[in-house]
Amino acid sequence: MLNALDLSSFNIMRTRKTWKLKFKTLGKQPFILYGHKPYGVHKKIFLKAEYFTVLAPPLERNISDYYFSKQSKSINYEHPDWRYTQLYDIVEFMERGYIRDNYLVRQISGVRRKKLYKSDLELAKYNLKNKYAAFGLKSQFENNCKLISNLLEVSYEIPKKRYKKTFKEDLPHKTLEKLRKFQELDEEFYKFAEELYQNQNLF
Repeated sequence: MLNALDLSSFNIMRTRKTWKLKFKTLGKQPFILYGHKPYGVHKKIFLKAEYFTVLAPPLERNISDYYFSKQSKSINYEHPDWRYTQLYDIVEFMERGYIRDNYLVRQISGVRRKKLYKSDLELAKYNLKNKYAAFGLKSQFENNCKLISNLLEVSYEIPKKRYKKTFKEDLPHKTLEKLRKFQELDEEFYKFAEELYQNQNLF
């Protein structure tokens, strides 16, 4: 039995079938993948799966991602994008593609092409409503942990804050307007998610 589950990651996938290579260590327990996994990753390992995710407001997420990368350098670790955050401000960072535009739609739809279309937004909405066992919103983080841990039948821990977050109120209005152009589909998707979240009735 799992004693704790880190729910700070963006996406969690669970499957009741265990990969043969994992059988000895997992037994009959669920095989769990976590991290920034797009919908559809289970097809690569030929397993039926249940998906769980926690969504953050698009603008806040992009800003947080940038400053997380900017602050993630220590003696033992350097974030892959750290040096680029030292060279470029957040707008240039987005323009150069170090953070993908409309990231939420890309992840939930599972679409990997460079340019997204309105149909991809509709696919993301469909997947969230019909393909995800449950999802949460960052603003309801503790409730999210309770929800997902109850579904997985495991205990959970609230992770400690490991870096200073910079929110949109800290940036000039002009900068925010420039950033919004990278996530027009995400903004519509997130509004849909907020409405859907209220109707989950899973607590």
